[in-house]
Amino acid sequence: MGEQKVKISAVHQAKEDEKKAIQKIIDDSEKAILAAREAKKEAIKEAEDTERKVFTEAKDNVDRAKKDVKEASDKKQKEACIIVFRDAQDAGEIAILTARSAKKKAIRQAKEDEKKTIQKIMDDTEKAIIATREAGEKAIIKAFEEEAAVKKGKKKEDEKLIEEKAEKEAEEVKKAKEIEEEANKEAEKLAKKKAESEESEVKAKVLKEAEEDKSKTKVVKEVAESTTVKEAEEKLETKEEKKVKVTPHKGMLKLVLAPPVNPNSMALFKNSLNQAPNMRLLMISGSADRGTQIFVSFTGEPASLIKTLNDMPIVKDTTISSNEILVVLNKA
Repeated sequence: MGEQKVKISAVHQAKEDEKKAIQKIIDDSEKAILAAREAKKEAIKEAEDTERKVFTEAKDNVDRAKKDVKEASDKKQKEACIIVFRDAQDAGEIAILTARSAKKKAIRQAKEDEKKTIQKIMDDTEKAIIATREAGEKAIIKAFEEEAAVKKGKKKEDEKLIEEKAEKEAEEVKKAKEIEEEANKEAEKLAKKKAESEESEVKAKVLKEAEEDKSKTKVVKEVAESTTVKEAEEKLETKEEKKVKVTPHKGMLKLVLAPPVNPNSMALFKNSLNQAPNMRLLMISGSADRGTQIFVSFTGEPASLIKTLNDMPIVKDTTISSNEILVVLNKA
């Protein structure tokens, strides 16, 4: 913006310089014309003064000769004075005519000189004005060319800055994309690791429950193999005590659905589990003899888990058994 103001000022200055130069030429021309007119006046005045001087001298000569004629004492002297008087008259007339002719010629010459001088002044003035205007136009064109060059250079500089900015933004986008890809890869790794961990937990839980099932089978077998009724009752009593002591705990739990399980009821129950607070559905499995088994992760208290299940419209009844919860569903 500052450079543009400077260039606009340069153009304006060139125009002002041209205007001042032309005005000076006109002023000088007017002065020269006045000087030519004064020269004419001086020439005319000089011619008139010369004529007047000649006339005065001729008159003085005639007057002296006339006086001499009057003062002549004798006839002979008087005749001589008359001759001188007549000669003075003739000489005076000739001198006056000559002076008058010289004056007319001088006036005519002065007027011609004035006319020629003024014409020359006008011609020179016109040429000077044309030359000044041409010089002014060149100065203005030069100023505009310099301005255009500055604008062109600024445009190239702006284009370079825009290009550099675009390259920088592209590089930043590329880096951001690389960071995002790395983050996605890391997130995938963590998700995979977490899924593997949860899967390991589920497998460990299943294996643990399988071991417990084996233990239960072993107890039943021991009761069946008892030799006395008292021994069988003691073993059963021990089994019931263990059953009472086992309660749901925080972490991963198994829900066993009592067969038969209606598909619509199963879908509603699954949806209710996904919407339940502090609970996350991990895995669903099934078997012919034990029905459908659902593994969930629960972070609340055991009592709140039972309440959460019983509050579900699709749940008809719940029963705590060993390390699992038996769930009976309503028909959907």
